[in-house]
Amino acid sequence: MPGPLVSCICLSENRVNLLKTAVFDFMNQTYPNKELIIITSEDDLDTINANFQENEFIKLYSVSSQTSIGNRRNLAIDVSDGDIIAIWDDDDHHAPDRIRIQLKYFRNSNIYKGSILMQIKIVNTLTGESFNSKIKMWEGTLVCKKKYAPKYLDKNDKEDSLPVRALNDKGYLAVIYGPQYRSLYHYNYHGGNINTWDTFKKMIPIYSV
Repeated sequence: MPGPLVSCICLSENRVNLLKTAVFDFMNQTYPNKELIIITSEDDLDTINANFQENEFIKLYSVSSQTSIGNRRNLAIDVSDGDIIAIWDDDDHHAPDRIRIQLKYFRNSNIYKGSILMQIKIVNTLTGESFNSKIKMWEGTLVCKKKYAPKYLDKNDKEDSLPVRALNDKGYLAVIYGPQYRSLYHYNYHGGNINTWDTFKKMIPIYSV
């Protein structure tokens, strides 16, 4: 049995090269039963015309540029066909086993409805430096049953913090922590992020290596 369909939720706008890397990571997943939902702005012609949707595993939707990040996430979840959703940021790295490992923590559980990583890698792609992150819930690593997917806030910043925290407060999330799991997700600084490198450094413990 291939397992439940996992819908990976990817928001992207005007950065096709980064999106191509996210698509590569998606296609390289060891978990086979998956789809990628890409949401972009209707005026982002570079992404729309890049023909991502020619891939049978990928669906692309465009929305008004005024649509918030939170509502874009909600739309992607609504149009997805999977029983499971996985947040799939377009400028970060997703290791080949990410879906498979996170899914196994709740797939057959009577308690947990999803899983989330508690420690990841912070990577400065401009310098090649890599650091272990602080230990916290990294909202961008959420994988959960669609039925229990959070309703994201109609905002462009911190739209995910409260909804994901609410899932955890209900005891729905298996929290994954351990040195063997840090590399499942790389939070990448590439110079085009909303946050500066100084902000990224605040997420790195002093003695992290």
